[in-house]
Amino acid sequence: MCAMLRPVAEDWEQEEALRRRLASLADAARLPLPAVEVVPDRKRRKVPAYVKGEPGEEPHIHVTEHLVTASPAEQDWHLAACLGWWASPVPRRRFNEGRVLATLALVPHLVWAFGQLSGGFELPKPVAIVVVLLLAVAMPLAVGAVLRRNQRALEDAGRDVLRAAGRDPAAVAREAFGGRDEPVWWNRAFDIEPTPAQRIAAAENHQIRPQQPLF
Repeated sequence: MCAMLRPVAEDWEQEEALRRRLASLADAARLPLPAVEVVPDRKRRKVPAYVKGEPGEEPHIHVTEHLVTASPAEQDWHLAACLGWWASPVPRRRFNEGRVLATLALVPHLVWAFGQLSGGFELPKPVAIVVVLLLAVAMPLAVGAVLRRNQRALEDAGRDVLRAAGRDPAAVAREAFGGRDEPVWWNRAFDIEPTPAQRIAAAENHQIRPQQPLF
């Protein structure tokens, strides 16, 4: 029985340690402390931490189970990025713009589907196959570009949060991502996060600019 309870206790302790880390960052940067929810992500398809909030709902932070057991530097990076939602108006503006861009990316698919259903497009079969393949590739590319743009806005604001909390963003980035392999080139266009090298470079460039006041 004790052996069964031990992993549960360890998970709870790790979650509580992450919540304390978030509280410390928020307090040091004089930002509100949002609620946190741990979500499963066995295939690691999500950003390790992100802001979630349905219309009429108070925004809160979702962290994946993998971030709970990640290094302190990686936790600091992603938690600070989420606090960037409250530290700057830019991430919220980017997310609203992202919805518009994602909707626009759907237009060619809708036009094509309507044309096929209505019989408005009479393309030769080889041409139709090429068009379908292009549309199938274009949508993930567009979604990846929009999500990376949103994530960069959060992480840019998060670097200001780290600095306000007395942390060096470049040192945090190097410690969190310095040992990571770069994704293969054909995956980079579809990824929803910046690469490790891009994160480190952005943090080093951020280090030399004047510190921005938090929103």
